[in-house]
Amino acid sequence: MLEINKNQYNEIFQNIKNEILSSQYQAINKELIYMYWHIGKIILNNSEWGNKFIDNLSIDLKLEFPDIKGFSIRNLKNMKKFSEEY
Repeated sequence: MLEINKNQYNEIFQNIKNEILSSQYQAINKELIYMYWHIGKIILNNSEWGNKFIDNLSIDLKLEFPDIKGFSIRNLKNMKKFSEEY
């Protein structure tokens, strides 16, 4: 049985660690993209309520999720456009 080469092991470990972190990052990005699309779809399906709907939604989402950024009026309108396009 071969003895473990510490430098080689550390390099292998780093490669595996980077692979895991990369996969987690990609999974988070996919989920965020899906969430943005889905929120945009909901806004689009309720667009008959006008811009006040987006304004109120932005306020309520910021109050409900104060630690999460990205629910500005502009971002919600961008989510709606994203959903329209795809």
